[in-house]
Amino acid sequence: MVCTDTWCVWATRLTNLYNTTPHMPRTNTQADVALAEMVQNATEEQTFTLQQISDKTGLSAERVRQIERQALRKFRAGIEGWLKHEGFDEYLPDRTLS
Repeated sequence: MVCTDTWCVWATRLTNLYNTTPHMPRTNTQADVALAEMVQNATEEQTFTLQQISDKTGLSAERVRQIERQALRKFRAGIEGWLKHEGFDEYLPDRTLS
C-alpha cells in the first residue's frame, strides 16, 4: 500500500482541522510533526509506503494504515455532506448495494 503525497496533504489538512475542533482539543504529537515535515519536503511525484511513514513517525505500519483509513472515512463523509448540502444527490454513492 502506498501513501501518495496527495493523500498526505489531505491527511495533514484533516489533522489540522481535527486539532482546531473545539470539542476535541489536541496538540501536535511528534508523529504529527514528523508527518507534516515529510509532506512539506516531498516533491509532487513522491510517494511514501506505510513502512516509510512508520519509520519517520515512530508509529507502527498498522497504526498508520488505521489512521489513513480513518482520515479517508472522514474525508468521504465531508464530501458526501457537501454534495447533499449543495443538491448534488446524483453524485452520492449508492448505499443500497452495501
